[in-house]
Amino acid sequence: MKLYAISEVPVAVLWIVFFLSAVLVVLGLVIISGKGDELIAGYNTASEKEKAGYHMRRLRFIIGMLLFGGAFYVLLIPFLQIMQELVAMSAFILFALTGVVLANTWAKK
Repeated sequence: MKLYAISEVPVAVLWIVFFLSAVLVVLGLVIISGKGDELIAGYNTASEKEKAGYHMRRLRFIIGMLLFGGAFYVLLIPFLQIMQELVAMSAFILFALTGVVLANTWAKK
C-alpha cells in the first residue's frame, strides 16, 4: 500500500482539503464547548420535552468526535490510491453509523 506523495497532489486540492478540515475541526470545537447546540441537526427543532430526553454532554461529545473524524477523513483522501480510498470510505461509513447509533442510545437519558 503506497500513499501518494504530497508533491503528487495538486496545490489547489491541498488548499481545499486543509480548509474543509479546518472548518470541521472548528465546528467540532464549537459543538464540544457547548456553544453550538443549535447546529446539531434535529436537536434545534426538537420540542423541550424531546430535548430533555438527551444527555447534552454525551451528545456534544459524539457529534464533536464525528466532526473530528470527518476532518481526518477529508485530510486523508487525497493521499490514498483507489483501493485504499474504498477501504477508508468503508471505515468512515462504519464510524459514522456507530456515531448515529451512539447518539440515539448512549446520549439518551
